[in-house]
Amino acid sequence: MNADDLKMYLGSMIRANEFPEVEDGDAAKEHYDDLVAGRTLKELTGAEIKYLQSATRRLHGADRLTAETARLLELDTKATYADAMFHCRVAANKDLVVAGTLD
Repeated sequence: MNADDLKMYLGSMIRANEFPEVEDGDAAKEHYDDLVAGRTLKELTGAEIKYLQSATRRLHGADRLTAETARLLELDTKATYADAMFHCRVAANKDLVVAGTLD
């Protein structure tokens, strides 16, 4: 799966979920990394999506993507999980515009 397809897939998952609170942010990041790398097919939960969308701390790399995840999504190595979620959401919305389902 190329980076654009991967972003569209993850973005559609974001769009489809509700957003309760997450209990373990590190586990959410690990799940996201595993999903991007193809080590799991288990979809992100709404709680994980909400947490990742708010993971914006760049200081000391607290919320930066792993090098592998950034490379697979073709994002800058300083990108955060929130940046990745934004790019995935945009990719999923482009898919809707192309299909004519988003006004």
